[in-house]
Amino acid sequence: MPATRWSSSTTIPSAAILRTSRRRRGSASSICCAPGSSRRAATDRRSLSTPIRASSTRPRQIELGQFLNPGAPVVSLTDLDTLYANFTLPEQDRARLSVGQDIVIVVDAYRDRKFPAKLTTIEPQVGTDTRTIKLQATLANPEHLLMPGMYAHVHVVLPSLPDVVTVPETAVEYTLYGDSVFVVTEDSAAAPVPAAGQTASPAQGGPALKVKRTFVKTGDRFDNMVAILEGLKPGDRVATSGQIKLTDGAAVTITSSDALATPAAVPTN
Repeated sequence: MPATRWSSSTTIPSAAILRTSRRRRGSASSICCAPGSSRRAATDRRSLSTPIRASSTRPRQIELGQFLNPGAPVVSLTDLDTLYANFTLPEQDRARLSVGQDIVIVVDAYRDRKFPAKLTTIEPQVGTDTRTIKLQATLANPEHLLMPGMYAHVHVVLPSLPDVVTVPETAVEYTLYGDSVFVVTEDSAAAPVPAAGQTASPAQGGPALKVKRTFVKTGDRFDNMVAILEGLKPGDRVATSGQIKLTDGAAVTITSSDALATPAAVPTN
């Protein structure tokens, strides 16, 4: 696969748990009661109200005619108009974070939809045990599709970067000696290689191809692609699969099939 240029807004991925915009998720209402028939009669005529506009209510936690003790929960109220997404990022990303940045949130229930949000809170200290920074994003939820407690995939949108060379993540080999890729080049000293499914003849076939291990410096990763900061130039062809069978200078043939593509039908025995 040829290396390509990529010009886009980079994102920092993370994970989050959605919660309601209220400090208490599902604030509970309660009735204070005291013994005595007059108190019970007054309670029978009393209605419950909440100072917030509840967007959703859970099933009631009491039964009709049940006697309530002081502080007993009656029903949980949830405001779904605005939600918070709490997540963490490594401390090395702190220089690229600022309040007001755009956030993109994806949940498993709506994988094909992206929910926009804003970064509103950055913890002013780093966790001593995890070396991460706690962050909070605020998102509007006018359709009430998202619910508190959902697991969310969070991407912090960074400013646009200059054009960079990118290759599929599977093309890069990560070892103790450094990151490298196999670059496909023409071997003018070797005999022509026939096309797939054909036999060799002087009149057909293309130039012989071989691979050369090239060490590279990698950058950010996004959308199953990795940025190559040093070592490749636009237009270079790299091997994206089967590197375990390759050695420096090995002859190769380019195929039209994608070994990493998801099959249309799951094979069965």
